[in-house]
Amino acid sequence: MLGGYMGKLARVNLWSCKVIHESLCESVLRRWIGGRGLGVYLALKEIPPKADPLGPSNKAYVMTGPLTGVAGVPASGRWCSVTKSPLTDTIHDAHSGGKFGPYLKFAGFDGIVLEDVSERPVYLWVHDGKVEIRDAHHLWGMDTHAVTDAIVEELSTEVGKSEAKEIKVACIGPAGENLAR
Repeated sequence: MLGGYMGKLARVNLWSCKVIHESLCESVLRRWIGGRGLGVYLALKEIPPKADPLGPSNKAYVMTGPLTGVAGVPASGRWCSVTKSPLTDTIHDAHSGGKFGPYLKFAGFDGIVLEDVSERPVYLWVHDGKVEIRDAHHLWGMDTHAVTDAIVEELSTEVGKSEAKEIKVACIGPAGENLAR
């Protein structure tokens, strides 16, 4: 695999609750560089032009780049999300920093593709090369800080208190729950 990449995506269908691991093509990675490039490529290829941005045919791509998680490299904590924006009705990318991106890469994935819509609130537990869909009804309505604390507390019973410090969370909060534009 091309240096800096894990060579794997997790494709999560939120309706059927199925997770599929897909290999990435090296020629695509060479042409569409980084998390933004790969996310935009996939979005243009997979999201129908007339898809409702808030509907089930839209997709969300949570992506890392080849330098994500590389120690000593400036901005190596960056990751991005790509989707069709409900505000502009065009493909949009947003970027963030911190440790979520590197930990997604350390879990074995260059990115996650979210497809369709769930019948109920869910979150993803990404670890050790696996992606699990978990119930999140108890998190609904909380702000992002409270969601982060609750998920870390919940998962600490599985991984242990010392490992719980390594759990990183990216969440939507009430604005996302209410489909804010």
